[in-house]
Amino acid sequence: MWTLERAHRVGELAAAAAVVLSLLFVGYEIKQNNRRQVQATTQALVSQYTDKVSLLAQDAELACLYIQ
Repeated sequence: MWTLERAHRVGELAAAAAVVLSLLFVGYEIKQNNRRQVQATTQALVSQYTDKVSLLAQDAELACLYIQ
């Protein structure tokens, strides 16, 4: 039969394990979010660069200025 002290220790152990698991999960989520943010920023920069290059292809004077 379990004593009150033993039940308390098991409860504390379970709570500590839950805290550790939740912290690991939060760390994983932060890592995933950072990766998504880097991808979104990279995509935005590539999109902006593509827009500028397409303008250069349409305007010869602007292309010459860019090259200079």
